[in-house]
Amino acid sequence: MSENRIIEFSPEHLLDFEDIEGRLDDNAEREGIAHKQLGPCASFTVDGKVVMCGGIHVFWRGMGEAWMSLRKGCIGPSVLFVAREWLNTCIGLNHLDRVQAITHVGGKWARTMEFLGFSFEAEFRKFGPNGVDKVMWARVQ
Repeated sequence: MSENRIIEFSPEHLLDFEDIEGRLDDNAEREGIAHKQLGPCASFTVDGKVVMCGGIHVFWRGMGEAWMSLRKGCIGPSVLFVAREWLNTCIGLNHLDRVQAITHVGGKWARTMEFLGFSFEAEFRKFGPNGVDKVMWARVQ
């Protein structure tokens, strides 16, 4: 049986993710420092290996934007249940009325976001790097 734990996020955890798209910065450690400054963050480990990092950038009272980085091939029910519970806790502790997230277009992302409690809001055409389309999701309390 594997040991799954939520641990404090450290910027170095992002060094374990070589395939993150839509980065804030091309330097993973500097990006991690920015995440920590913008709001609550956490990492999730399976048998001591970081498989997910995530958090919420709190823009102003009541409003934030969620972010999540997953190790390739690690999205699954146990990771998503942890992400949803952590997200619910963060929303409550930070008194957030709205949390939004921007993802890739696609069925896998749609199912993931719906599982996490988000609803589709809009499609942004040519929004991402290299002109790719993105989708906005929101959880409104």
